[in-house]
Amino acid sequence: MDEATCFFRGGCAFHGALWTAASIEGLTPVVHSNAGCVAQAFLAARASGIGLADWLQIPSTRAIERHVVFGGGSRLREQIKNTVKIIEARLYGVIHGCESAMVGDDIPGLTKEAVEATHRVICSLVCGLHGDSRLGYSRAMADFVAAAGDFKDKIKLSSALGPESPPRVNILGVVPVTDLNYRGDLLEIARLLEGLGVRANIFFGPLEGVEELVNAGDADLSLIFSKWGQAAARKLLELHTVPLAQLPSMPLGFKGLKTLSEILTQNLQAGPWGQGAEAFLQSEQLKLEYLLEPLNQFRGEILGAPVALVGDESLLAGLAGFLRDELGAEIVLAIITEPLSDDEASGDDLANGEDLPSSPQFQALSEFSAQVVRTSDSAEIERLIAQTRPLIILGGEPEKVLAEKYGTGHLTVSFPGRQIVLGRTYVGINGAAALAEAYVSQILAALDLNEENLDLGLKT
Repeated sequence: MDEATCFFRGGCAFHGALWTAASIEGLTPVVHSNAGCVAQAFLAARASGIGLADWLQIPSTRAIERHVVFGGGSRLREQIKNTVKIIEARLYGVIHGCESAMVGDDIPGLTKEAVEATHRVICSLVCGLHGDSRLGYSRAMADFVAAAGDFKDKIKLSSALGPESPPRVNILGVVPVTDLNYRGDLLEIARLLEGLGVRANIFFGPLEGVEELVNAGDADLSLIFSKWGQAAARKLLELHTVPLAQLPSMPLGFKGLKTLSEILTQNLQAGPWGQGAEAFLQSEQLKLEYLLEPLNQFRGEILGAPVALVGDESLLAGLAGFLRDELGAEIVLAIITEPLSDDEASGDDLANGEDLPSSPQFQALSEFSAQVVRTSDSAEIERLIAQTRPLIILGGEPEKVLAEKYGTGHLTVSFPGRQIVLGRTYVGINGAAALAEAYVSQILAALDLNEENLDLGLKT
């Protein structure tokens, strides 16, 4: 795998940890690193249209050469004290950069010292050299959910859990920024679960981030939407016996919603929470049929359209299933660009030189696509695109360049992008309508472009 390309497609693990911490409402990151790392993380997010508020106000030790030579522990101690005095937050999360990791600054010890001084401080030891941003999210989220529960008695909670409360479900594996649509996806997931009678801890919502983090150990289930949520789910299982379940793909369209409902039924005890679920499912099905009905007049143009997908496997699995089953697409190529997770990288099969281990998302994707390839190498991706010649490519900004080069349509679905993304989602019923609208528009535009090129060729 081309590691340079891999990082370009997702940033480093420090970026992922910082994006995770900065996206939790009520949690203030405290960064032990040089100033450039913070700037790069937020410029990368901005470049992909994912703005994160108040990033210039993030507390940082701004480590310099002497902290690398002599250690920066005293500087971090000072920064934590100053941050707590100046910035009011419900929780503070310490993350560090590569310099601190290589020098060996005692981050856990300094965090414990701060807690003993009655400061609400947690930390994560992931840093940039460990991998890409998805891994940063995975490890930081696992560290945060493990430590946040210790502050339950020190943080005033506005939503106490009672015996009559609906079941709570932790939503894990939706990665801030790296998943371009994470805001819209999480809000749609929360809406779907509410319709099924379940309350979601989405962690990155607008209201209760820290509360959901603190209450994560009291949830009835952890739902894993991608392999990057496995570490946090397993930590909650280990510490609080919260059961876990993994979806085969992001729940796109009615089939995705139905699968989500079935997984909840299998993993949550029967009770009044699900009494309105059947009515909700029926209303969502009718809603989607109504929204997609105008596409019937375009069936002749879109049926059998050859499509290539490039991005993370959990996203691609949902896209492939919906495009094939609902819009008649022929998925000729699916390229997984994300790196291996910790579990995959340490698998015994790798040591034996066998095929890479496959996740539920990879298995689902293999059912929908004629060819599935794991690579983030730009040259290899171009070779595969040139070989299959799809009518449209669903991917990131690098694939937009290829689409222009080979005269195909393009739809931005994966990182990195070049569009402002606010509440867009490709999850649930609303996501299915949004995807179908954008996809069919691009298909028709690609067909028009091909006809123009053909006319030009005939004239010459």
